Amino acid sequence: MKIYKNGKYIYINDDKENNDRDNNIDKNNDINSDKDKKGKISIDIYYPRVNDKSVYEQYKSREPVMKIINMSSTKLTILSKVFLNTGDFINFSLALRDYPSFWCLCEVKNIKFQDEYCETECQFYSLTMEQINSIKQYINSI
Repeated sequence: MKIYKNGKYIYINDDKENNDRDNNIDKNNDINSDKDKKGKISIDIYYPRVNDKSVYEQYKSREPVMKIINMSSTKLTILSKVFLNTGDFINFSLALRDYPSFWCLCEVKNIKFQDEYCETECQFYSLTMEQINSIKQYINSI
């Protein structure tokens, strides 16, 4: 903190006051705590579309083409047999237990390649507030 006194700025170290204030803000700010909350999950995705093209035909099998392994209300991590590029768009239907299924659109932001799979970090687009709340409630229930 700085105080102007006698034509000069006087600097006062008030870290204790700032820390107390910041801690109180964090305790009262529910938005940040929900936003960062992620759930380790396993949701299969059988018929995804990548850049508005079906990839199911290329990877016909009884196993899912993609699997959601981590999810929050804004981001998700997908383990995919389909090799993706940064900036690709993935469209799929998401069903969460007791909630009605809905279509999701997400953009690939980061990719880590593994043996037969790639682990992609994606960001949701075009979700309604009701869908975001459904995801939050689902994550809180697991």
